[in-house]
Amino acid sequence: GPIDWRVKNNVKKDFSIIYGFAEDDAKTIVINSEGNIQPNRFFVRDNLWVWYVTFQKDQIKLPIKVTVYDTDGQIIYGGNEKEN
Repeated sequence: GPIDWRVKNNVKKDFSIIYGFAEDDAKTIVINSEGNIQPNRFFVRDNLWVWYVTFQKDQIKLPIKVTVYDTDGQIIYGGNEKEN
């Protein structure tokens, strides 16, 4: 898919993080498996962004389920489509 996710559980007591890398075509991301949270992002270099969200808990439930939208609001990954 357009994004590659990682989870770091229990970074510190009651603190975990989900982060991932995505190209420019991912304009909005929703982490469905964690209460439909929209992560923050920052620019790394041409066509590459880091998306991240932190949680005050020891463990993140895996696998992470996400929906990724393009500029026009069309789903380009996740949602109701079958994921590989």
